[in-house]
Amino acid sequence: MLVPDNSSIVVVAVVVVDVVLLKAKEKKSIGEKAERRSLLLPILILKQTDQNRPRLGSSSGQRLCRWPAPSNDEKPLLKRSSSTYIRSRNDHFPLGIDKRFGRFSSCQLCRSTISCSARNSFYKLNMNDINSTLLRDKFGEFELKPTTEALALCSVRTRDQELKCQNHVKLVIKRSDGTLYLCSTNALNPTISILDSTTLHVHETGSSGAAICPSDPDDFGAAVWIEHGNPGKIPSIYSATATDYTGANRVIYRPPLLNERGDMMHPYMSTAHTDSKWLKEPNFVAAFDVGDGYVYYFFRELAVEYMSCGTVIYSRVGRICKSDTGGRNLLKQTWTSFFKARLNCSISGEFPFYFNEIQDVYKVSGSNQETLFYATFSTGENGFSGSAICVYTLSEIKAVFDSSPYKGQVSPLHVWQALPSTETPTPRPGQCVRDSKTLSDTTLHFVKTHTLMDRAVSHQNNKFRSPEGPLFYRKDVILQKLVVDIVVGEDSSYPVIYAASNNGKLFKIVSWHDAHSYVQANVVAVYKLRHEEPVHAMQILPGQYLYIAQDVEVSQIELPQCHLYKSCILCAQDPYCAWHSIRQQCHRYRTSYRDEWIKISSADPLKPSCVEATRRFTRLLYPGDSISLTCHQKIPNSAEERLDAIWMFNNRTLDLSDSKFLLTVENGLVIVNITKDYSGLYECVQQKNKLVSYQIFVDDKNCQKPHSIQEFNAVYREWCREFQEYKLTMSRWKKWYEQNLQCSDSSDRRRLAQDHELKSNRLVQVHR
Repeated sequence: MLVPDNSSIVVVAVVVVDVVLLKAKEKKSIGEKAERRSLLLPILILKQTDQNRPRLGSSSGQRLCRWPAPSNDEKPLLKRSSSTYIRSRNDHFPLGIDKRFGRFSSCQLCRSTISCSARNSFYKLNMNDINSTLLRDKFGEFELKPTTEALALCSVRTRDQELKCQNHVKLVIKRSDGTLYLCSTNALNPTISILDSTTLHVHETGSSGAAICPSDPDDFGAAVWIEHGNPGKIPSIYSATATDYTGANRVIYRPPLLNERGDMMHPYMSTAHTDSKWLKEPNFVAAFDVGDGYVYYFFRELAVEYMSCGTVIYSRVGRICKSDTGGRNLLKQTWTSFFKARLNCSISGEFPFYFNEIQDVYKVSGSNQETLFYATFSTGENGFSGSAICVYTLSEIKAVFDSSPYKGQVSPLHVWQALPSTETPTPRPGQCVRDSKTLSDTTLHFVKTHTLMDRAVSHQNNKFRSPEGPLFYRKDVILQKLVVDIVVGEDSSYPVIYAASNNGKLFKIVSWHDAHSYVQANVVAVYKLRHEEPVHAMQILPGQYLYIAQDVEVSQIELPQCHLYKSCILCAQDPYCAWHSIRQQCHRYRTSYRDEWIKISSADPLKPSCVEATRRFTRLLYPGDSISLTCHQKIPNSAEERLDAIWMFNNRTLDLSDSKFLLTVENGLVIVNITKDYSGLYECVQQKNKLVSYQIFVDDKNCQKPHSIQEFNAVYREWCREFQEYKLTMSRWKKWYEQNLQCSDSSDRRRLAQDHELKSNRLVQVHR
């Protein structure tokens, strides 16, 4: 279901495991308005119960019942206000979710559907509307329970049986033969299942998933299915994860290659898990097949070259040859082509600041057919916390593996240093050969002891010696997942990065190359998700939807979100959107739009031609009224960048020392108890750009009969203020009277009391 640009429904749907409709509930306090720039996207929730859960893959092949749909009198109230928080009708949500389900961990796009895995369950959802359950070929559920044998072992292995003694699907891969390759934890005993992608019928199940997906539901790994280039032309999975539930041994692994009859043609292959020089407590993030004969792995690990100076984590990229079958005697069933290099994501300077811990990687095809890897990094858990996004080219990664010196140490007591070229065997280790078993013992011994490259892989800006540093960085934020969409404009293509933080915030970042070939970025929006919790998986349908998997739900969100922009300068910085200069509205950009539309420009994406397109508002107020003026300002790209807006009053800088003016944390302006003197033009200016203007008129007609509800309310508020001042004055007088009464003699007290009683009696008579 495609939602039109002027629709108020932003998010199409969310699947969790009773139909619940959400209502908007506005927060009233000024403090909550500080979150105005964090836009919470409206969401429609669909929950599933045991009683109405359809069973697919059964013998009948029929879905037993339908999930109830919302009745016409239960329309969800959805608002776009940034200060609106969406809540369920029963305030205990999501505590009511069946604990056997939920905990969505991964999603995979498959033609017109999206496959999402959860605890003890697997879902196939309609890609255009994940709440749609009417089309059988686009919706389905398959229940995966742990086996009895695995449950018996799990109860002995762990105390956290409620979480770990379940079946969590950790890996979903769509294969070319139309089947789905699933690997699940199966109560700490990983198992492989092969399902039909259309019917979800089981083709095969029960084979071991050890070293293919993690045993622990809280652990992660990386895997990629490769059809071509393997020994014997046999398709296979390439994985990187822990080998058992303890997590002690972690390897890069390829299972035995079997022919169509099930005969083993080649044994399994792995890294040397007993040698810390190969891998030192790694955490694998992603794996890719780019079609050049290699498989590339991105991970972070303890830096062995730094161990003499302490413990530090470095990010790496490693690669192996798909044709590798190991050595004949030395490195038997062990990769002879595995090498790794450090990934440099740092802020340039005399003493560079490094973001050392890679969190996620997304591969895209850039200009000139160059393969790009967008990666998000974070700092360590101790001290300063922050995140950065760096971009790497495949050509730069190849250059490091093909030409960098190798790093090694003479003995465990010596420091790591670059090896002389004279010590490098010929042919150069790490290159793909027709038969790895023909490699000499000299080469194999070198591979065994020197897997680390001396030169680090530079990110794009660092490669060009740019002072800009990473594509994006910000302190006090941990970005854990990211995806990228390439938006094609009239004059250029713009990568749009969606990066999710560990506290449920989603950053929308637009990227481009400037005149010096440096990569620049601009944060155009920050969205606040419904749940302030980590995002486990993200998938993107280019130009249309973003799918976000969290513990209790999967969200489907439209990519453009143009209607949320209220000013031209913000709208025209988003390549999805264009600003209509006559209607003063932001809409989804179409190539057929003419001159009256203002859109992003490759000449200067930060400064669109919005000179005459400032959004203007007119407000009529009455003496004593208060008003809040919002400034739709640009979001800073980094923590160091300050883009405070300036308020102008009748073309002069506003004097904020005036007690009638209050400035909010988002640079909004509050005017309290307004008078005629404060009528005029208020403008919010940022970087010489007028973002918004307000023409304020104050109607100061005295003692006139109210002619409208607005006028009556203004008079009523003024009367209330006068009455409050009267009560305050009376309270002060009473306090003064009592103090003077205590200080006078008895005759004076009697006289004051008599006078007070007489005045009170007169006041009562007047009111009668």
